[in-house]
Parts: sequence; structure tokens; C-alpha cells
Amino acid sequence: MRSGQQSSIGVTFTVPAVNPVPSEISISPSSVAAGTDSIDAWISGTGFMTNSIVNYDGVAMPFTFVDSTLLGITLSTHDLTMGIHPIQVVNPVPRGGPSRNSLTPHIDGVQMSWGSSSGTIIEKNDISIPKWSGYCEQTGMFNGTITNLIIRNNLVHDTCRGFNFVATVNGISIVNNTFVNMDEYSAELDGDVQNPVVHNNIYYNITHPYVRLGAVTTPDVGNNLAYQVQGSSFPGDLWGVDPRFMSLSGKDFHLQSTSPAIDAGMSISEVPNDYEGNTRPKGPRYDIGAFEFQK
Repeated sequence: MRSGQQSSIGVTFTVPAVNPVPSEISISPSSVAAGTDSIDAWISGTGFMTNSIVNYDGVAMPFTFVDSTLLGITLSTHDLTMGIHPIQVVNPVPRGGPSRNSLTPHIDGVQMSWGSSSGTIIEKNDISIPKWSGYCEQTGMFNGTITNLIIRNNLVHDTCRGFNFVATVNGISIVNNTFVNMDEYSAELDGDVQNPVVHNNIYYNITHPYVRLGAVTTPDVGNNLAYQVQGSSFPGDLWGVDPRFMSLSGKDFHLQSTSPAIDAGMSISEVPNDYEGNTRPKGPRYDIGAFEFQK
């Protein structure tokens, strides 16, 4: 420095580290059955922090930080009301901010997920899940590995989707159920489904074909009653025939004495009784649908 020159004390210029923008990839489980008491849900993604905020329906929730890719939250019965519930992770400034996507878990009537099962029977349920904010809820969600599943004597009505299979399934019987007022298929056999049997069901006002067979090559489908249903019939179907419920508007799906479903079913040993526990058959043959007409 030359004689007589002076320098300032100086100032500093700081470039702070910035927080990542979080991103949710998936949540497990992604849906729950109606009536579940409480669950622990795990959010997978990137950019999570110990001081992130996890919003569920727009409200901050306590959470467990595992690492930058995994967070856990506990959802109570109060949180698990029917419908879609957005989940979003928010990181603090600098930068940070809300995730660019949010997760929307939903509610199904029945679930079999993430494992293996054999010999399960799903029966005598009354499942009705109307659309919630336009979201298409489904009667049942199935994945994992499933053998010898029986779905019998159920009432499924005023619901968007039916039973959705993305599972590996060997042996499934969908028999003597009643499906009414559905926006999509009553059953979607989209996984690796072998040896499906679909008999003795009533389908009323289904805006799609009553079953989607996916890659199934040897389906045993037929002898069902279908009225106001899209698609085409299977062998033995009563197609375009009104089942004559006691009261459609009153959700009474018992059969009138003049119903064509009476004594029109196949004899199925897996279905010894009906939705109300009445012995099948009452007449010379099984009735089609969840209710056996009581003569």
C-alpha cells in the first residue's frame, strides 16, 4: 500500500445453503378400508428435512423423520373420513417451499394388499361409496399374491368402481353378488389372474361391461343377469332382463315373486346360503343375486 492510502473495513457477501424442494413419490398404504381405526402411513420421496412440515388436508401433522427419503405420519379415525385427502410436504426457506406434487390417499370398501393370502372369503357386505369431489372410489383393491378367493353374497351399489385386481391370483370366484348403479366395471381382472369364475351375479345399471378380463385367457364367466349394462353377454346370461327388485329407490334388492332371477342360477357349492343366511336353494335351482327368494 502506498504511503497515505487507506482501505475500508470491508463487508461480507454471504451465499447461504438453500433447502431442497421436497417431492413426494408414494405413500404406503395408499388407501384404507372404510371404518379403519388408525394407521401409520409412510411417505417416500426426496428432499425431506427434520424441520419439514407435513400437511394433511392443509393442516400440519406431527411426523416421524426417518431420513431425507422417508417420513411417517399417524392417521386417526377422525382423519380417515371418506374421500380424498391431499398430503403435501413443505420445507422452510431459504428456497425450500411446498412440494411440486401432493399425494391423495383414498378409501376402498375392501382391501387385500402387500402380501399373500389363501382361502379368503369376502361375504355379506353392503358397500356403497359415492363419488367424493369427483374422485372415483372403488369397492375393493387387491394386490400381492392371492389363491382361492371367494367373493359371495355382497351388495355393491351406488359406487364408482368395483373390485380391482392388480394381483397375482390363482383361483377366484365372484358369485351370487348384486351390483347396482356403478360408473365403471364391477370387476377389473387386470393382474396375473388365473381361473376366474364369475357366475350368478345381478348387474343393474353398469355404465361399462360388467367385467374387464385384462389378460385372462380362460375365463369361466356367464349365467349372470345384466340389465342396463354396457358391453355384450357371456354364455348363459340373462341379458337386458329387469331383475325386479322389491324397491330400487329404497335400496331393497330382494327379489319380487315375479323376478326372472328366481331359479335361474347355477348350483354352486361354495355358496350354501344367501346374504341373510337363508339356505340355498329354496326352489329347484339357485336364484341369481345376493338374495334367495323366500317362497
